[in-house]
Amino acid sequence: MAPVDRVKQALLGHVNHLLERPGMMAVTGREAEVLLFVLLGLLETADDREIDGLEGLRLRHGRRGYTGPFAALFGDRTTYRAEVVSIAAQACAMGGYFVPEATVAAEDWTSVVERFGGPLEDTDVRRSVLGADHGPPSFTVRDSEGRWDAVVDGFMRDGDPSSWVFFDYWEENDRGRYRPIGAPSAPWVHPEDGWLRDVRLPSERWEDGLVLTAFGKFLRWGHGWTLYHAKEDRFPEGVADQLRGFDDADPSRSLGRAAEPASTPCTSPGSGSTPCASPIWGERSRRSSTAGCSTRSTATSAASTRRAWRP
Repeated sequence: MAPVDRVKQALLGHVNHLLERPGMMAVTGREAEVLLFVLLGLLETADDREIDGLEGLRLRHGRRGYTGPFAALFGDRTTYRAEVVSIAAQACAMGGYFVPEATVAAEDWTSVVERFGGPLEDTDVRRSVLGADHGPPSFTVRDSEGRWDAVVDGFMRDGDPSSWVFFDYWEENDRGRYRPIGAPSAPWVHPEDGWLRDVRLPSERWEDGLVLTAFGKFLRWGHGWTLYHAKEDRFPEGVADQLRGFDDADPSRSLGRAAEPASTPCTSPGSGSTPCASPIWGERSRRSSTAGCSTRSTATSAASTRRAWRP
């Protein structure tokens, strides 16, 4: 065997270890991303080619890497290692270094995206329930990170390794476990049967393909998400406006939210002059040190508001 072939075989072994046992290869999602970047770069050199679409995949997630969008939405609760490894599976499939055993037929792809996209917004569903509605995933990664157990199921379109749908499940493993609205208690469940947090659909811009469930919006905005980020039909007519009025009149609540966006539309990193119209980047989460898109004028306005209310 030629030396370059032996090197490539060793690199492919490391790629398999990263996909199958991410906890042994990287401590955090950022480390997993760096390792993936190095491995794919060496494989491209060994094959004397560039992977089509790989650079676009990187740019789609922004300048903070694959973990950037997740950290902007949900804060530093975890390192997002499982999410990064799911993206690694997509990148390796694009390069031909990972071939899933199960894929979604091309004729069924549109119905899968429509069925498991928008209709799941604002819903509460567990993995055992949703998993019964579709076939085996193309890729699954399981990870345990302190307070959380994470599972990501990915489905690839047959013949198109750049088109994936990902389902991100989380489950708290302590007493602070999430409970849907109206649930009387939070019984113990298997770590792999977590709540669906979000669905990642294929799209040009990352935020345009993201669908947040009720659990995902709770993690993003806290308990008050139903007043400002729920679908219009979640409350009877007029109730949501009345509750928002009470909330806005209470300075202990209203001053904790970010100011209204400036008149100049913000732009997401790497998107040129395209306005960031996605609702998931609207209000800054109290639990997150970063937000999706913000402008200097917005931050200045928020600071001025806080100064004006000081005694």
